[in-house]
Amino acid sequence: MSPNRLTLVLAVCLGLALVPTVLHSYVGLKTRDGYAAAAAAPQLADLPSQPTGRRAAWVRDWFASEDWIERRYQTTEGRDLLLFVARSYDFKRLYHRPELAIAYGSDLRPAGTLYSALVKNVPVHVLRDESGQNAGLAVYALRYDDEFIDNPYVFQVRIAWQLLFTPPRLMTIFFVHDPAAPPGIRLENAPALTLLRASIESFLSQTDRSRRD
Repeated sequence: MSPNRLTLVLAVCLGLALVPTVLHSYVGLKTRDGYAAAAAAPQLADLPSQPTGRRAAWVRDWFASEDWIERRYQTTEGRDLLLFVARSYDFKRLYHRPELAIAYGSDLRPAGTLYSALVKNVPVHVLRDESGQNAGLAVYALRYDDEFIDNPYVFQVRIAWQLLFTPPRLMTIFFVHDPAAPPGIRLENAPALTLLRASIESFLSQTDRSRRD
């Protein structure tokens, strides 16, 4: 290969390598889809709620999120369910052990992924704490663009090349914790799963007119 041609090839390669650097480090382009976490209604599944008083600085530190809500919903049995919805461009902050922050102090352990008719086409990540009489249950779902994520690690590898050359989109986590759920409770009968479904449906019901620019 002639020196001139080699120089041209190197210039093209360097130019391609600079695209993601300029796109993410200097331009800082990000894609906004218009959805907002606060669209999860204050009353879901006929359950009343109240905000938890969580500090915004805590959410920024843990999840790199400015778009989030956290509420407690009370079931007819008198149990408090915690709903946390947050959106972030830092995917790993959302999908890697979110329970360590959201349900701090519990001993929740991964218990598989559920595909339920109650939450159609949404892989539900299940966490259980079987350490006590009322040990607890948590369920959560992850959404990126128009896709709900089964295995977030495989997902991030799959879109890694795409993210080099296109602005990232927000990932959303819908997380429900029932700290007083009885051990071995059937998921189809769990109020936490009903609340998770209702929060997702409420979020997705946002119309183009009501979405933010």
